[in-house]
Amino acid sequence: ELIDLGEYGNTIWSMAPLSDSTVLIGGGVGKIKLLDITTKELTDIGEYGNNIYFITPLSDSTVLVGGSGGKIKLLNITTKEIIDIGEYGDGNNICSMATLSDSTVLIGGWGGKIELWKVPEEKLGAYHNAMLRKPVIPPLPEMPRV
Repeated sequence: ELIDLGEYGNTIWSMAPLSDSTVLIGGGVGKIKLLDITTKELTDIGEYGNNIYFITPLSDSTVLVGGSGGKIKLLNITTKEIIDIGEYGDGNNICSMATLSDSTVLIGGWGGKIELWKVPEEKLGAYHNAMLRKPVIPPLPEMPRV
């Protein structure tokens, strides 16, 4: 039995399941959407800027997104912030990505190149550090005892 879970709005080329019964979906027009399978809620998460061919989850709440034009982008699912962190080949389309470690990815695409790509630490590190910062909340004043 097929169950209708929603409408992406264009051709779907990539789906990446996450650990919490949600799935990231990408495809034509470059929209990144999050589908909650239990509630059937489909939420816009971000914009790649071009066709999305691959979404690769990392070990935290971030994913790498690749597609037309060869841009490699890092998306924080929680904050919906997406940043450009690199480029595959000479702007060739990315068709496949495989995470080897938190900062190393194998990338393949048009033109047949296979590249082992290390996410630049200054981009990945600065991004993760910014996401880990917690607001400083001053302690509450002591209340007089009655």
